[in-house]
Parts: sequence; C-alpha cells; structure tokens
Amino acid sequence: MGITAEQGPLVTFGQAQSFDSNPDAGPNAWYQGDMLLDPRGPFTYQPGQRATQPTYGWLSTTALTVIDQAPSTAAANNIAASQTSVNGTPLTLVAASGAGITIGCAITNAATGLAVTGLLGIDVNSATAPQPPIDFGQGDNGSNGPINAWNPLWAISRCVKITNNADDSAATYTIRGYDIYGYPMTQALTGPNNGSVTSTKAFKYIASITPVGTVNSTATTVGTVDTFGLPLRTDRFPYLGIWWGTPQSFINGGSVANQTTLEIPVRFPQLANAQQYQIDVPFDFKLISVNVRVTEAVTTGAKAATLTAQANGSSVTGGVVALAGTYAIGATQAGTAITAGNTGTAGQTVGVVVSGVTTFIEGAGIIELVVQNQDDAGGTFVAAVTTSPATSTTGDVRGTFATPSAADGTKRLTISWSPVPANMTTTAGLVGVTQV
Repeated sequence: MGITAEQGPLVTFGQAQSFDSNPDAGPNAWYQGDMLLDPRGPFTYQPGQRATQPTYGWLSTTALTVIDQAPSTAAANNIAASQTSVNGTPLTLVAASGAGITIGCAITNAATGLAVTGLLGIDVNSATAPQPPIDFGQGDNGSNGPINAWNPLWAISRCVKITNNADDSAATYTIRGYDIYGYPMTQALTGPNNGSVTSTKAFKYIASITPVGTVNSTATTVGTVDTFGLPLRTDRFPYLGIWWGTPQSFINGGSVANQTTLEIPVRFPQLANAQQYQIDVPFDFKLISVNVRVTEAVTTGAKAATLTAQANGSSVTGGVVALAGTYAIGATQAGTAITAGNTGTAGQTVGVVVSGVTTFIEGAGIIELVVQNQDDAGGTFVAAVTTSPATSTTGDVRGTFATPSAADGTKRLTISWSPVPANMTTTAGLVGVTQV
C-alpha cells in the first residue's frame, strides 16, 4: 500500500483535565521506529505523489533500556547441589528457593502456547509468568491493558556452569530450559574433566540437566555465573550502553579501568609504630600504588618511618614508602611496586600501617593511594549467533555480556540498546534467529 500522510501536529492523550479521557492511555508502538523526514525537494514527501515514489529520511530511534536489575551472587551449586552423575538420568535440581533461584516457576511456552510448570527461575521476582510486562491502559474491563512493555527489572538471564570431580569428557550434559520470553532453548555441553564447563547460552528458566555417556563424577554441581544474556540481538559492542556496580560506573568497552587517588592527611610527628591509616573504598578495587606528598617541610632532626600499604587491613606485597631525611614542600616519596594482595570489594579499605619510626619533630603530608575501579574495566562481550538454524552447541542468539566484577545482589546492571536500521526489518534481526 502507499504512504498514509498526516500534516500534524499529532497528539496522544490520557487523563486530560476535562470531561474526556482515554482509558487505554499509553505509549505508541511503532513497528520500525521513527524517521526524520528529509525536507529537500527530490527526497521529501509530496502530497499526491504516486505510490511508488520513494520518500527519504534519517532513522531516529532512541536507545532502549532493556536491563535494569541487580543480579544475585553467582554460586556453583544454586541450581543443582553436589551429587553423583548417572548416565541418562536428569540431575536432581534444588528443592528450595534461594541464592538467586526460585523454584516452582510457571510460564507459557511461547513456541506452543502451552503452560509449563515446575521450572527453576533465575533472578525472578515471582514464580509466575515470563518477563511480567508493564501494562499501559486498562481497556474496557479495568485490567489487562492493550499495550505492554517488556520489563527491564525482570530481564536478567544467565549462563550456567557445570562442575565435577572426575572425567566426564566422554559424556554430554544437556541443559533444557527457556529464555526471558518463554521460548524453549537447549545447550549440549561436553562434560568437564575434574573441572567445569559453562554454557554459551543464557537461561532464564531451567527445566532439566541430563548427562548422557560415560560419567564418573561423584560430586557434580550446577550453578550460575556472571555472564548475562542480552534481550535483543547485538552484533557489536557499540550497540550497547552499559552501567554496572554500586555506585554504577559506565563500562568503557574494554579499556583500562578508571583510577582514583584517595588521600589521607598525616602529620609526621604523630606517626607511631603499628598505627594504621585507612579509608573506605565504595567500589570493587585494585590498589595500584602508594606515595606520600609533603605539604609541610621537614628540615631538622633525626627522623624516619616506614609506611606499608594495606588492603582491607592486611599488608600487600610491595607498596612500601620509606620516609627519611629532609623534604621540601611538594616533594613526593614513592612507594615500591605493588604486586599482590591488593584487591578488595566495595566497602573494604585501603591504607597504610606504620613501622620503624624515629620521631619527627615537624612536617606533614598526604598519603596518596591510587585505586582502580574494578567495576568499569570493560567486561567481556560475545556477539549474537546469527547463523540459522542455531543448534544446541552454538552460542546465544542475542549475545552475552560478562561483567568485569562479580555480582553480589547489590550491584546493578543497566543496559540500553540502540536499534540498528539494517536489523529492524526482520524478527531475526531484532530478537535473533530461532532458539533451539
């Protein structure tokens, strides 16, 4: 059919301050986004033009918030506790909710329309419905609004890790479950050999995990990892805007993480053996270096002190600042290189412990501790599998992202996704090829 033209301006309304109202007020659903019309004569719309006359413009879509949720702490056994693997017998899944897992979830299979019950849900907020939507409008009966938006507060799906204590490499472990939309999905993994293997597909619901072949493990566990599924097909990292952590930091695409200098003022005459100077760090960190910058000169008297860097109250390997002699204002005494024991989590401390003191009678300085924010160090992006049909051994049909630091139930993952014009014309381009 030809173009339907409106001069505009167009208005949509809800509960207006008048006798009239719209009980189904909500957002408009545009099939392929918005477009800014090219106003130039050869390219713009001309009233009465023939149906085959092309009209040009620039696609004007905005980034969509597709995930906004704090994932639970990953665990090696929150899906299946330690047990002996048996050829052809599904593993026994956990029987109680906890550690980010909800038992007894019920969904509708999006491929068949049939109800499915008894599933394990990963980071769900209740045991019912796949991706509970946000309803807009109340319709004629006061419920079940006609417009629904996928809820980013429910959108976490995760890759799954199988761990064992023997050689199961001659067996295949098949994970069956569903994605965030309720479509069935399967991943077949070669069994681990006294180690672990991780799925490349991200599951929202788990139905079963079955080993087939020669199995030897007497301590098989299954749990979640910090690799998360993307709700829309993502072919390249720049399609995404990702914020992570507490407080949230912008993921900068794999470059070196941001560094911050934390400062602790100290008066040299007050230095004493075994004294500690500490400061809290509000994010997962790595202590990079330590030094002392002089703010009040040291000119007289016998004096010395050793300041050894600490992370969470324990001395690191290296990071030793030796104060001795005289110092002018602005002088900096650098510490030795830090090589180990220098990482910590949000809320822990960095600082120094004092030793080897010969009394100072003057002087002051700033202890400068350079810390790296581990929450914005890039993470790992894996692009969507675009070959069709997907198989039980291929990766996620929409792509995955592994956070640069571990989830702990408080760190929030917020992902926005920018539509790609070339991908918006087909279902597979938007939400990926068919799940298997």
